[in-house]
Formats: sequence, structure tokens, C-alpha cells
Amino acid sequence: MKRPMLTQREAAAACGVSRSTIRRRREAGDLPGAVSDETRGWLIPVDDCWRPGSG
Repeated sequence: MKRPMLTQREAAAACGVSRSTIRRRREAGDLPGAVSDETRGWLIPVDDCWRPGSG
């Protein structure tokens, strides 16, 4: 089953961190499933939010 994708704002709220933390982790490669969407911006898989050390 395909897991839902969250915007950076949604991922930050779900992980209990700031949007800048999500951005830094994405840029560092710590959110490997992150993809860029023309409409919604960067999308983060729910599973990446719950990965140990992701928040």
C-alpha cells in the first residue's frame, strides 16, 4: 500500500519539529523518500517522519 505524502509544513507538525528542521533534514538526505511536486512543493512520505532519528 502506498503511504500518504505530507507537505513540509504537515511533516513538521507530525514530527514535532520546525519546517526549517524538515528542510535541513531533506537537504542532508535524511528524508530519502522526499519528492518535489510542482503544485504542493516538497512532499515527505509519512514513513520518513516516523523513521528513527527523523524528528
